[in-house]
Amino acid sequence: MRILQLITRSELGGAQRYVAEIARRQRQHGFDVELATGALGWLSDQHESFAKVHRIPDLVRQIDPARDSAALVTLAKFLRDGRYDVVHTHCNKAGLLGRIAAAIARVPVVAYTSHGSSLAESLSPKHAMYWVSEQLGARLTDRLFAISETERAMLLRSVWMDAEILRVMTVVPEHIRTMPAEWELHENARWDLVAVGNLYPNKGFDVMLPAMAELAKRYPRLRLVIYGEGPQRPLLEADIARLGLRDRVVLWGQVTDVSNRILQAGIYVLPSRKEGLPLALLEAMATGVPIVATDVGAVREVIGPDVALARPVDPGALVRVLDDLLSSDERRLAQAHAGRAAFERLLPRDDPSLTPLMYA
Repeated sequence: MRILQLITRSELGGAQRYVAEIARRQRQHGFDVELATGALGWLSDQHESFAKVHRIPDLVRQIDPARDSAALVTLAKFLRDGRYDVVHTHCNKAGLLGRIAAAIARVPVVAYTSHGSSLAESLSPKHAMYWVSEQLGARLTDRLFAISETERAMLLRSVWMDAEILRVMTVVPEHIRTMPAEWELHENARWDLVAVGNLYPNKGFDVMLPAMAELAKRYPRLRLVIYGEGPQRPLLEADIARLGLRDRVVLWGQVTDVSNRILQAGIYVLPSRKEGLPLALLEAMATGVPIVATDVGAVREVIGPDVALARPVDPGALVRVLDDLLSSDERRLAQAHAGRAAFERLLPRDDPSLTPLMYA
């Protein structure tokens, strides 16, 4: 079976890590798996996952009618010439253009994974555009995958489709599946907060910074390191300076050893406005570090009822939940155990042996 995985960006991120893992599993079962992407990066360097990598230069994240049209034409010809058995598309732009191109090229099986659909966002002209694209895309899809039960329920409410095409495909990459719960509360890391995510608005780091400024008044040794890169860096740097946090907050940039960085934290923080199922959260749960997160996407579904979550886009809510843990080692350790227990409950939902059957 020849499979093409199609995604707009190849940067290091949760969707890209999901694609790398399912492609790796598919190749282990003898499938010929290739990648097409708009820009080369971390994902295109995962040689264990892909036999070949193809770049579609006009496949870009931003809406650009001229380039989007060019990408569609290129993709349709590329798919027709490639004679793939399956085209598996990911995220909004590649998801829509890829499914249209696959229909034009008469690809036998067209799949799409929704990595936290934009339909979950508030009503706006942009939301309406996503709604229309999801309705069209669903009609061109043979197998639609949600990454969580939360996502599945949202898609069923929002998208007109045959429910038979929709399945939940929660993926826990192998290195996370086998991760031991090694976190301990060390004195030299007690006041170190760690966050992981590329610097985009949906990650909520601009909400975390005012919370950090308030907490710094109560905890003089408190520090925050954010691992990730992205277009919000200038805005976040300006906020850090304005809030007087230059000695307390570090925008480290991207790293590949996320679990090791999380292990060094006193608390892992996920302040997102919007998420699907963040893999960095699963890594934090696996290590056994205490977690403070916002109640978005599938976070509540996977972390369970024993971990307190903050309301999104509310610095005060983050302050309250963080203060509760920072002020009590007993509560901090209880949250750590609850997160690891939730991770162990989650693991059986991902059976790697079923990956070859996902398109059946």
